[in-house]
Amino acid sequence: NTIKITFGGSAISYATGPYILNLLDASTNSGIQVNTQWDQNNSVWTATFNPQYTISAGTTKSFKVRTDSTGFINNASSSDTFALTIMSTGDVSWTDGSGTFGLPSTVVPFTVSSVAYQ
Repeated sequence: NTIKITFGGSAISYATGPYILNLLDASTNSGIQVNTQWDQNNSVWTATFNPQYTISAGTTKSFKVRTDSTGFINNASSSDTFALTIMSTGDVSWTDGSGTFGLPSTVVPFTVSSVAYQ
């Protein structure tokens, strides 16, 4: 199981990372902390998680994302933005014992969360 999240927006930059991102189980708030990685090929920050959950057919699993924003850029007199995005079909994958599956191409990219602040 893999979840790869891409950071974007004016609040982050190559110079101020790496950033810390937490993927939390929405029901327990327990989670995995991951330092993000600079993807030089695409000039973006990414975080990859490998949560180990068993999910039964017909059920869902919810996660929350938390980050420490102390390293974010805060430009005076302008709105700074921060977004978390799932960029491609392989950024979320899972197995069911018979194969590995990903997202359909019709749903990506999509924004997980987006914030703007002054």
